[in-house]
Amino acid sequence: MSDDSPAAKILNDIDEIYACAMKKGNFMAALRAKELLGRRYGLFSFSPTKKPFSLKDLTDAELQILTKEIEEIISEEE
Repeated sequence: MSDDSPAAKILNDIDEIYACAMKKGNFMAALRAKELLGRRYGLFSFSPTKKPFSLKDLTDAELQILTKEIEEIISEEE
């Protein structure tokens, strides 16, 4: 994501809101800002069900790990 993208601007704004909230002792706002950042980076899951994903979303390294796990499961079943 480029530094001038809309998403980057929003994330920077949330960082600034967090800093201002902490300076003013507004811990609820600071916590909310951190929660939003955490959600953006996938640190929290509030959904009891897993969301479907596409193999296209995985990196080459993640695909290699997944392939190795599948091969191990198949070899265990044989």
